[in-house]
Amino acid sequence: MHLLKLLFFILACFSHTVCSRCLSHTVDSGYNTSVIPIIKDENTSLHKVPFELEVLDPNQGSYDYLIIDLDTPYAWKDIPLTNSPIPCDEDDGCRDPVPCDTDLCKEAKSYINPICPTPNKTDCSMCIVTPLNPVSNACVASNLTTDLLRPYWTDGRNPINCYPRHPFGGRFKLSTAPKSLDQSFPKHVRGVAGFSWSGLCIPRQLNSTGVTT
Repeated sequence: MHLLKLLFFILACFSHTVCSRCLSHTVDSGYNTSVIPIIKDENTSLHKVPFELEVLDPNQGSYDYLIIDLDTPYAWKDIPLTNSPIPCDEDDGCRDPVPCDTDLCKEAKSYINPICPTPNKTDCSMCIVTPLNPVSNACVASNLTTDLLRPYWTDGRNPINCYPRHPFGGRFKLSTAPKSLDQSFPKHVRGVAGFSWSGLCIPRQLNSTGVTT
């Protein structure tokens, strides 16, 4: 993966509108740049981002990561599906399932890889998707869900918390996955950050009022 191409793609996906809306709670709305650390794995050619897209604190210790993939249509993480009675923005473990009759589910299902298993029919309370490991080409049936991520914006000098009212982060749609799907990944990698052109990739979700709010 060419890092310059990746950076150009990320910049092309952001808009002034979504950043201004997020930052209006705290600072001048002229800031329109997101800060997501991109790190090259020491032992492979893979690039990765922090597990929750957060700015890294060198005093915190080790972090978990997501591999960046330009073909994966949506992110997936080795997290369990939950349905907490606590409001999503107030629960760090919020992972509400996405119903199957939503436009988001239809979008996710339009990218099912032909090498993946055909999802079994289930009730419409869940959206069954097929996250793929781009290193091993392993694939499983799992669930599209809501998870909280914490990307930051910047004024050109300092990272700024984009979610001051919700300290656990903002809502993003991604797939759950079993830990077995992490096989062949570098150490501390627990999923994939989809950076394709799909409507559910992370850059597009940052630019979509219908997904991140």
